Amino acid sequence: MADFRGFVEEMLENGYTVVSPAQIDAGLSPGRRYLTITFDDGYFNNMLALDVLDQFRVPATFFVSTDHVQQNKAFWWDAFSAS
Repeated sequence: MADFRGFVEEMLENGYTVVSPAQIDAGLSPGRRYLTITFDDGYFNNMLALDVLDQFRVPATFFVSTDHVQQNKAFWWDAFSAS
């Protein structure tokens, strides 16, 4: 998580505003720097980012593949790399 913490800190220090998809949909002011943070597929380690997000008070969106979670099924790329 140190890498992610450093990334968020650096983006904020460089003038980026972290926004949610709803904020993008509502419209953003031109001429500013924006960043959207997303986590894909619902890996367990995504939860480790919550402390960093809370620390910097920034939003993030988690896209969870519910079919894989409910069926405890591996993604094909994880199964491939494990073989």
